[in-house]
Amino acid sequence: MREKEAISGIFMNAEGDKVLLFKRASWRTYSAGKFDLMGGDIHLDETPEETLRKEAKGKLNINVEHIEEKGAILTRATDVVIKRHCFVCREGDYKKLKIITTKYDQSGWYNKNEIKGLKLAPGGRSYFRNHQTL
Repeated sequence: MREKEAISGIFMNAEGDKVLLFKRASWRTYSAGKFDLMGGDIHLDETPEETLRKEAKGKLNINVEHIEEKGAILTRATDVVIKRHCFVCREGDYKKLKIITTKYDQSGWYNKNEIKGLKLAPGGRSYFRNHQTL
């Protein structure tokens, strides 16, 4: 089984009671139609924080601020183990947020009770099970 590293961005609203989640596009091989945190693979020449900033700008057209690293979690896909570096982001330019990738069908702000009712991809499910954000 191969291994790779990735990031997950946990975007919190100003009040700290909702998180931004994304519904993965129906054409995706991995967890199609499930809700997940924004993420991306870390390339050899990048730090996890650089990857987070690049992915947020490239996928959502936002600059992230007030980043707090929450550690890493391991998730498994069919043929890969993924080490996900998780970052909580607060007080960014969320008013400019616009999904500019085809990897997500929709996004929304969800509180703790609403998240419990969503079908989450493994990365999001692992994060909320292991961290107390929200």
